[in-house]
Amino acid sequence: DKIKRPHVFIKELNLYIDYLQEDIKTQLKDLNDKKKKSLDNFKAQLQEGINYYKQLFNDLPDQTSNMLQGWFEELSASENKLRETLIESNKDSLVGVVG
Repeated sequence: DKIKRPHVFIKELNLYIDYLQEDIKTQLKDLNDKKKKSLDNFKAQLQEGINYYKQLFNDLPDQTSNMLQGWFEELSASENKLRETLIESNKDSLVGVVG
């Protein structure tokens, strides 16, 4: 039996998503427009990375379908985690953060 291990790129992606979520939490009280823009940009870059990985995995030759299916499932879970990470501010307070 093979031990199921996460794909190294997906593992790294999840570390970045966790970092984003923690950064949002630390900025909760003092989230200004500049920091919000920076967080939004970081989140968008992570989504671009997810899209890149999807395309990369689609283009891989000679991979077993079970392996690819596992990677796509991990990637989908990461994408959902990122999608649920909200960066919404109201002039004085943060409306919501899921994570």
